[in-house]
Parts: sequence; C-alpha cells; structure tokens
Amino acid sequence: MLRRLLRRLKRDRRGAAVVEFAFMLTPMLLMLLGGIEIGYLAYSKTVLEGAIKEASRMAGTGQHDADEITVEVRRRLARIGAGEDDIAIVTRAYGSFEDVHKPEPLSSDVEPLGGTPGAGDCYIDLNGDEQWSEDASETGLGASEDIVFFEVTATYPILFAFMGEALGAADGRMTLVANTTIKNEPFGDEREPAVERCIS
Repeated sequence: MLRRLLRRLKRDRRGAAVVEFAFMLTPMLLMLLGGIEIGYLAYSKTVLEGAIKEASRMAGTGQHDADEITVEVRRRLARIGAGEDDIAIVTRAYGSFEDVHKPEPLSSDVEPLGGTPGAGDCYIDLNGDEQWSEDASETGLGASEDIVFFEVTATYPILFAFMGEALGAADGRMTLVANTTIKNEPFGDEREPAVERCIS
C-alpha cells in the first residue's frame, strides 16, 4: 500500500510548475525591481539635466537673479524627492573660457619659481578679490558676456533599499551631479578690467 502510494507520487507531475515558479520568483523580482530602479535613476538624471539647463538659460539673459534660479531648480528637483537641504547649486563667473577652473596668471615670478606665489610675485587679479586665487572665478551669475559655470548636486531617496549597495547608495540615497558652462548674453555692463597686483 505504502509502496504503491510512493510510486504514484513519484509519477505525479501536478504542482511541479508551482515549485519551479517559486525557484524563479526571486531572480525575476530582482530583475524587475532592478530595472525599475535603473529606469528611475535615468529619469532622475534627465530631471537634473533639465534643471541645470533651465538655470543656465535663466541666468544667461540677465533677467533673473540667483534666488529666482534657485527656486526654479528646487521646484524641478522636487519631482525626484530632493528636498531643499538635498540640493547644492554652485555658480562661478569667469572673464573668458580660457580662465575656467584655472588660477590667476602670474605676471612675474621670483625665486623659487612655480607653485603658490609668494612675496615679490605679481599676478593678474581676474576676480577682483585683491589676492591671488587658485580659481580665477567670481561667485555669482557674472556680468554681461561673462562665462558662467553651473554645478548642481542633488540627493534623492532610491525606490528600493536593497538596490542601494549595487548602485553605490548604501544609505538609501543617491547623489547626482550635473554641470554646464555658458556665455552670458550682452545684457548690460561688462566686468571691470583686470588689474595687476603684487604680493608684498
């Protein structure tokens, strides 16, 4: 009797699909949820890119101030769950594209040559701060026809916490950075000419 029952169970294939589906369910869910998370990451990058393009467009015309631009960037990034404290906006203005992310040039250099300028060295004060700067930029949106570098950093919560490790967001939050460099339109006064200064 017991032997017959065991033989019948051995031949019975009913319910095999349920067992096979149980084995496949976990990897299928991981792939599905991972695809959704990566799609949301792509969407978030697109929103960030759109926000920085709009910010640079608004600034380039000279018709909007920094506060208005900040409000617009925050409004756009709220779509991905980035709060006010999760957004950092950096703007730097330069006189020309050649000056972007460069130190103020030396006009004379005494011994020892190179490195950080010291006593007796003279430089062109491009940003008007009356001291040699490793970055020749001014903060803010710049003047007419200035070159302006924008950088926006946004942090938003990811959808599925278990994906954090794979995406480099171990704390459940993803940080994205976007930047662009534009030339302001000729909307008004240009920047003051740079002057040469010497370090005493």
